[in-house]
Amino acid sequence: MIKGVNKQIIEIKCTNNECFERALLFVNSNCELFSENDPQVMAGEYLKKLTDEMESIEREDKQPHDKTLRSLLAVLFGAIVTSVLVFVLIAL
Repeated sequence: MIKGVNKQIIEIKCTNNECFERALLFVNSNCELFSENDPQVMAGEYLKKLTDEMESIEREDKQPHDKTLRSLLAVLFGAIVTSVLVFVLIAL
């Protein structure tokens, strides 16, 4: 069965993302926003939003050790403070 013969498709060739060469967006014929706005502008805004979200996810994935390192430093600091307090209490 062939579907979407009358569909409008917007092809974006410049995605500004090294992972994707191009993007295809299939326009919903029932969408009333296209009568008010330019479909290419809306498609560009949508793609920018998607690539921005992907970049933020990639940044989070690249720095998972920051939280672990901070936690370890906090535990180490707590252990040092505790050992100093124990040493002072024993000395009294």
